[in-house]
Amino acid sequence: MKTEFHPQAILELDRTVDYYEEIKSGLGIKFMDEIQLGIDTITNYPYSWQKMSESTRRYIIRKFPFGIIYMFYSDRIYIIAIMHLSRKPEYWSSRNQQ
Repeated sequence: MKTEFHPQAILELDRTVDYYEEIKSGLGIKFMDEIQLGIDTITNYPYSWQKMSESTRRYIIRKFPFGIIYMFYSDRIYIIAIMHLSRKPEYWSSRNQQ
């Protein structure tokens, strides 16, 4: 199954990886591994995670205070945001959802 990212989600991911790498070498890679695990889990169980709106859901990353906001289609997962859990909860809701 294909995974697509909203452009802002890519920026969030890149910035967060860089931030964790600045804290400790290799920590950004561990964050990226957790994101990939989340995407794999979403692919296998797309309807298992908390609904955030009529068409979006949130998967919570286990080892970091982040969630993946996504939409599921029959042929792809569309990632809308890689959100910090203490950030304003609906900041991503105005993003163009494909």
